[in-house]
Amino acid sequence: MTSGGHFILYDSLHLTEMIRAYDATPDAEGIKRHNYATNDSHSIDRQLIRMMLAMPDLVRIRRMYPIILYTYHLFTSAEIEFRRRSVFAHIQMVHNVRDAGVGTSMPSFNRNDSLVKETMNERQAAWKIAESIMKKYKTNLQSIKKELCELNQTNCYGPGELLDLDFLHNMVEHAI
Repeated sequence: MTSGGHFILYDSLHLTEMIRAYDATPDAEGIKRHNYATNDSHSIDRQLIRMMLAMPDLVRIRRMYPIILYTYHLFTSAEIEFRRRSVFAHIQMVHNVRDAGVGTSMPSFNRNDSLVKETMNERQAAWKIAESIMKKYKTNLQSIKKELCELNQTNCYGPGELLDLDFLHNMVEHAI
């Protein structure tokens, strides 16, 4: 997914989360880095929410068309693999999305603004997906944060083991 100068991949969300967490810390002058860092923009928050919303569809597509897609060696969403650390980092970042610009360093929006309402409704739907993943893997936000912090200190690059998110396809309701 791209947004402005940002290129976001499911495979590297653990790296995105790590740098965004760093951006939330103060610099040597006591100024929080997110006041001038590009990784803390709300356009990214919205893209992260939409990526979470897309996960059940991606799992569903992979389940529906595996033979056709792999037979013809097509690079498609069906080839996306979800890795533990990246998924948990994704959950952490979606949780951290608050009021879409309200009370942050970004331009403030009125809570009644349609963009804020839309983003927060999308976040609620994305959070249902995040909660189902946490339930499946018997974890919670506190455990995820601890795991991410420990891994960031030991091996910050690996995305972790493959997760089976096939259960997410049940969350998709389509006319097909």
